[in-house]
Amino acid sequence: MRVITERRRRPFIAGLACCIAGLGITLGGAALAFATQALEVATAEGRAAVGSPISFPADDETYGIILLPEATGVSPDQIPVQNLQCSVMHPDGSAQEVDTASSGSRLETSAGREAGSFEGRAGATTVTCAWRDGHTSPGDFYSVATLSETAHLIGNILLIGGVVVIGVGVVLLVIGIRGRSVRVPIQA
Repeated sequence: MRVITERRRRPFIAGLACCIAGLGITLGGAALAFATQALEVATAEGRAAVGSPISFPADDETYGIILLPEATGVSPDQIPVQNLQCSVMHPDGSAQEVDTASSGSRLETSAGREAGSFEGRAGATTVTCAWRDGHTSPGDFYSVATLSETAHLIGNILLIGGVVVIGVGVVLLVIGIRGRSVRVPIQA
């Protein structure tokens, strides 16, 4: 008897299918995240240079502050968004500082970079963002937009789910390629 390694076809094909499906799911999640942010920027309540206020009639919704790509071509991911200081003046006269220094997740696309969010209150609202060190740049812009929390959640689920499916696919590929040891009789 001799021992040979027999490749396992079914796990290999299933792994390949999982990797392809996972890649599609991940790309779908990334496309949804980009489309959501691009739509938020396009339908923003206002846009202003950093240092200038944005006033708008708010509703009882979640609003996001998005740092926009500069006219000079510097992408938002090259700008330390945690150095942005944003404050919100609500209709009732109360002020709120938006935390831009920490974020569990921060969506960054070519459409912009999420700086922070706040819960709006119905009525006239003013948002002002400026750099903490006081510098100004003619190409730094931000916008305030209603966030689509459902679309963000679905995009994140697709991204994470796609990565998990790819991981399962890789495990199945390894099982299929590695094979199993089989004893076969030696033929004379």
